Amino acid sequence: MSDTALRATLFHGFSDRSRLRILEALVAGERRVSDIIAATGLTQSNASTHLACLWDCGLVARERRGREVYYRLIEGVAEVFAAADHILEQAGATVGACPRYGCAHDPAEAAA
Repeated sequence: MSDTALRATLFHGFSDRSRLRILEALVAGERRVSDIIAATGLTQSNASTHLACLWDCGLVARERRGREVYYRLIEGVAEVFAAADHILEQAGATVGACPRYGCAHDPAEAAA
């Protein structure tokens, strides 16, 4: 797989809002599944599906402790968010108004 294709696959992992909310919740540190659900407002089923995807892709690590599973970000994910925030400080208005991918295409976001 080329570097470009691999990057596209990586960013696809960040492109879903539910997965992004989970990753953002994990920036503060490891959390149990129930904590992730409380922090994101996702249903158990939805959170579990996205956590499995994130784990399969290697963006999160997990550890079973007794009956509970704890998730944490792999090294570098928090830095990706910091880099994105830096870019958005400069280009956030135009990114948000992008006619192809911006909030204008999401009726829920446009109404907010």
